[in-house]
Amino acid sequence: MKKSYREASNILNVRSLVQGNEICFADQIQNINDKHVHIINKAKKYVEDNIGADIALTEVANHVALSANYFCNLFKQKTGNNLLDYIVSEKMEKARSYVITTNLKIYEIARLVGYNDSKYFCTVFKKFFHCNPTELRND
Repeated sequence: MKKSYREASNILNVRSLVQGNEICFADQIQNINDKHVHIINKAKKYVEDNIGADIALTEVANHVALSANYFCNLFKQKTGNNLLDYIVSEKMEKARSYVITTNLKIYEIARLVGYNDSKYFCTVFKKFFHCNPTELRND
């Protein structure tokens, strides 16, 4: 009887240790996830603040103090998009807003969102919205 009591006690101790470690492990995972969310938000803010520039992956990675390769994988994993697609999407949404809410010329809007070649800007815009900026403005 003593042996089975000791075994049961040991099993309870092990179970308690495992449960304690599970909680600790879950807390560590949550801390890592929180840190990743902070990094992604910081990167998105950098893109937003520099929307008129030619933004490179290495710039954003340096801004969040990670290697370009690690950051690229992390961004994709956490957002489902690669960084370049995200940057283009943000630039196009900003351009769309300018087209709808201002009377700026298309080449001026292109420059505001980081495109020096307005023809290329119109090509990207049309691919993104299935109409060119002038068509959107006239609708």
